[in-house]
This record gives sequence, C-alpha cells and structure tokens, in this order.
Amino acid sequence: MLFAGEVFPTAHLIKLAELLTDTDLYNLYGPTETNVCCYWQVDRKCLQAGQTIPIGHAAGNAKLTIDAETGELAVNSLNNFSGYWQQGKLQPLNTDYYSTGDKASINQAGEYLYHGRLDRMLKCSGYRVEPAEIEQCINQLDNIQSCAVVGIKDLTSGQRPAAALALKNDANLADTIKPLRQSLAPYMQPCKFIVLDALPSLSNGKTDYQAVQSLFK
Repeated sequence: MLFAGEVFPTAHLIKLAELLTDTDLYNLYGPTETNVCCYWQVDRKCLQAGQTIPIGHAAGNAKLTIDAETGELAVNSLNNFSGYWQQGKLQPLNTDYYSTGDKASINQAGEYLYHGRLDRMLKCSGYRVEPAEIEQCINQLDNIQSCAVVGIKDLTSGQRPAAALALKNDANLADTIKPLRQSLAPYMQPCKFIVLDALPSLSNGKTDYQAVQSLFK
C-alpha cells in the first residue's frame, strides 16, 4: 500500500499497520515538479506515537541535497519537470536541482525526515517554530480527527500559533487539548483554537491553509 500527500499521523499509521499485518506499507514523498523522489518502507518496529515517520531514502535516480543554512531540500532527478508553462511558452527551470521549499533533515539511520514548509515557518518570541511539529503533537491526542496550525500576528511575540481542529465523537475541546501543556514548549502552545466539522481543503484534497488562516482574522 502506497500513501503520499499529507503527513500520515503516526498514531493512525500504527492502527493501520496492526490491521494490515501482511501488507507492505510505503510512505512516498515528492512535489508535483519532481514526482516521487523519496520513499520509506514502513518498519513496524520503528513506529512510535509522537514521532514523525521518515520520508526515507532517495527513489530511483533521484539525488537529494539539503541546504546547510536553511535546511531546504533540493532534488535532482530524471523526473524533474522542464519548467512552468506561462503566457503560452515554457519558462525553463535553469538549474539541475529543484528547490522544494520543504525543510528536511537526515536521522542517524540515514533516512530523510520532513519538517514542513519553509514558508509556513513561524517566529515566536525569537524562536523558530514549525507548524508541522505542533500538528504532529496534536494529531497524537485522543479524539483528534485532523488539525491545521497557522501563525497569527501578536504584538508581543511577533507571531503565535493557532490551531483549527476537527474532533471525533463530539469530544470536549478543553479535555482534548489538556495534554499539550506537557508536550509542547510554552512558545509552541497555540493561543487560539477553532473547532470545525472538517478542515477546508483544496481540489487535490490537501489542507487549504489560506482558508484556515482566514478563520482567525
């Protein structure tokens, strides 16, 4: 079974792996511009709630590099696109590596880890905060169906995280988010929560973060 697109919450993947004991599971990563360039065959022994699953190793002929300063992942592959079609003509890429705009790192096992979009990075009280890390913590909580974290302006901190949630079984918000006090540092604590029936989504099924952002204005 192959899955890609949004980050697969580890708690849900653990349940899926328990149900499909004889099925090989693969986490795939790749922007539209490169197609799949990274994969991880799920190792059931390594699955731990609260830890983001890897995107794994370079796939096929892909070559990956991480910018030492920004942490941005770049991809060189035969599958890389030629450029964008604009105003009736092709605007070429003009580089061997496509800069994904995604932040990544490599763990001790030599596997690539995805840390979210660089353009979603927040700066809260001088700290760099990755919304994807907060989302990962929230997704591990009981009664969370889905969540999205965005940044909102704050006169004191510059920015503060805010979270939109879809809850299961009419769960109580206060009881659901209570464990975050222990699992997140103070500057990573969402300052506002909104409960929705479902998160707004784009035509491709991914979360519409602009729509989520507008809910906090």
